[in-house]
Amino acid sequence: LAGPRWYFPEGAVRELLVYAGGALTYEHADLYIDRVALLGLNMQFRSNWGGEIGITGGRARDASVEYDSYEYNASAWFNIDPKWSANVYGGWLEGYNFLRGFQSYYAWLGSSFSWTAMDELQVGTSFSMYIEGDEQRRTGEITYNARPYASITPVNDLNLYAYLDLVTNRSSARVGQLIGGLLFSYQFLPKSWVYFSFNQLNQRASPLDPLLARERGAVLKIKYLYYL
Repeated sequence: LAGPRWYFPEGAVRELLVYAGGALTYEHADLYIDRVALLGLNMQFRSNWGGEIGITGGRARDASVEYDSYEYNASAWFNIDPKWSANVYGGWLEGYNFLRGFQSYYAWLGSSFSWTAMDELQVGTSFSMYIEGDEQRRTGEITYNARPYASITPVNDLNLYAYLDLVTNRSSARVGQLIGGLLFSYQFLPKSWVYFSFNQLNQRASPLDPLLARERGAVLKIKYLYYL
């Protein structure tokens, strides 16, 4: 992977990178040389935002199936104010769906956002959508994932982080999985921390079943730095 990079002392664009590369990989199990090539462009702007686009293509053989694979992706990020940041991304992959047993596409689109409401509180969320094509190249299934969170720092060296992770499918139109998590962090001495985390997984056995707790776990960790 290599390419030229340009720096601009004036103007809206601060930095520009063009890169290209490729790889050959021999897999003895398949008796085949996988090959891939990529091309990309990355831009950084003086207003503290940027973007990147990339194209990847190649041919591979896995589990005795030989197929072409192409991927297109794009992303942009924004940090024009110290109190908030955001990014958006998306992509399209053409390849072989080994779970379903056919060649089709897979696409994704997502974004994330964080806002420092005050010195002691930061909130944010991410949202992603994953689209799976069927054998006739129609939309087979769409999966949605949202992950809101809050981070509270009431005093220095102490932080409380809480989040929810929700997953739903277009076919069911109901939340099929819900994960809740809590992380407590406290620095009681320089570079010495106490961590406590708690997570719970709720799932439906089928789209019509209730959302019940399936797994629950807690972890306590102490890290202490001892100077000799």
